[in-house]
Amino acid sequence: GEEEEDNERLRVRIQFGPEITFDDLISKHEAKYGKLWKYSGKVTPEEELETGRSRGGFHKYWDSSKEERELYSQIAKRIEERMEVLTEEVHEGRWGKQKKKF
Repeated sequence: GEEEEDNERLRVRIQFGPEITFDDLISKHEAKYGKLWKYSGKVTPEEELETGRSRGGFHKYWDSSKEERELYSQIAKRIEERMEVLTEEVHEGRWGKQKKKF
């Protein structure tokens, strides 16, 4: 009845396509350069030295290494490529025809 119609009108469906994963990129990076630095607002001077991070100014402590920036670039590129495919699919009407319930 009327209650079912109200529930139907309130339904929101968001589809973004398949999941994007980065495990392969991270694993490859860590195999070559070691574990990624885990950023934290509370790091002791001893922890800084153990991780190879210099003490000192903000940028010296927080800036990513060249290798980390390359990894981030690869991750961003993968997201961008998937978004381009998704945009093409939307423009071609592929998403409007699919009806999946979550």
